[in-house]
Amino acid sequence: MAEGGGVADQDICIRLDGSATEGDVTALRNWLEREKPLDDLLRDGRLRLFERLAADRGGAPMGTSQEIVIAVTSAGATVVFQELLEQVKRGVTA
Repeated sequence: MAEGGGVADQDICIRLDGSATEGDVTALRNWLEREKPLDDLLRDGRLRLFERLAADRGGAPMGTSQEIVIAVTSAGATVVFQELLEQVKRGVTA
């Protein structure tokens, strides 16, 4: 579901698999953008949140070819990455 592990210049990539559609990816991205802590960081320019073609991770693709990327910007270097990752996990679970 998500990966990352540093502070600046780290991304959290979310890829839905199984029966997920491109519309599901967009809906999840919209949901995450409205999550209060993420919304605040996005408004402050400390995060970027966007969709892109899923990066090739080897093997056969499962589900949609789109993924959501939450990127910590250089201005967001003070963001505690683990806390951000936990917030994203809670948003995806919701």
